[in-house]
Amino acid sequence: METKEFSILNSWLGWGAPENGLWFVGVEEGSTWNCNNIDELSESRKQISLMSNTVFTSYLDRESRGGVRWPIAVVSAKISSLVSNSGLSWQSYREEILWLNSSGVFNGNLLSLGKPNLKSNSWPAGYKDLFGFSEADYEFYMREVRRVRYSGFRELRKKTAPQAIVCFGMSHWNEFENLFVNNPDIKSECIDKKTIVFERDRVILTRHFSNGMPDSTVKFIAEQLKSWNVSLF
Repeated sequence: METKEFSILNSWLGWGAPENGLWFVGVEEGSTWNCNNIDELSESRKQISLMSNTVFTSYLDRESRGGVRWPIAVVSAKISSLVSNSGLSWQSYREEILWLNSSGVFNGNLLSLGKPNLKSNSWPAGYKDLFGFSEADYEFYMREVRRVRYSGFRELRKKTAPQAIVCFGMSHWNEFENLFVNNPDIKSECIDKKTIVFERDRVILTRHFSNGMPDSTVKFIAEQLKSWNVSLF
């Protein structure tokens, strides 16, 4: 049975500025929640409770945003800077603009709970106490994600009208397509770039940002966004 902590995380979609901007949606968090003992469970519950009553986290300044020197931030900044009017290098864009309220850049995750290994369905044993799910409950977990979380993404998309959505993680292309694409037949595939473009829906599926994202693919995605007149601060 799912816990209130899972309900909070399943409704929390990501961070940044989703309104009329550029969305990046990955598969799941790259880390797990600490839950190996009573103290860790208590601390994780406190942290998760701070995320209640909101569907995304916004950042007013760099201090509230925290560090950005990790692979997802790097590739998000590289693409965003190329469609930005800031004139900044991607490094400066990452440090000074990325995910702040004025940026128009939003990052989310398709799934609500991270795993030690994306290719495995294995969670820490403490997830049963913290979230109500064990490894044996993975299919039930996915049903709840599709029922609640996907509905949240659709509602946020309708409310904030993003200019385009870039989804990264080839392992979950089918899930991304089912969630964000309404016109699956209107697409172009670029096999050498490991990228699919859905023109009418303004959705791009590509490889995971943490797996050696080539600059040639970054530029390809940016040019596609520019062709749709996607523009950021």
